Amino acid sequence: MVNEAENYIKTIAKERNIRVIGSYNPYNLNLKSKDFYDGTHCKTHVIDSLFSGFNTN
Repeated sequence: MVNEAENYIKTIAKERNIRVIGSYNPYNLNLKSKDFYDGTHCKTHVIDSLFSGFNTN
């Protein structure tokens, strides 16, 4: 179900020329259990890493 949702989002984003950052699947990002507070919420360093290449100004 998660992979289907992610594929759907990527398809819609591609049609609209929208960049998708991240993944619903932690294995796609080489994340481990230590990168999460619980089974769903990633720690701050993960978010920082995902967005490190973006200018926030």
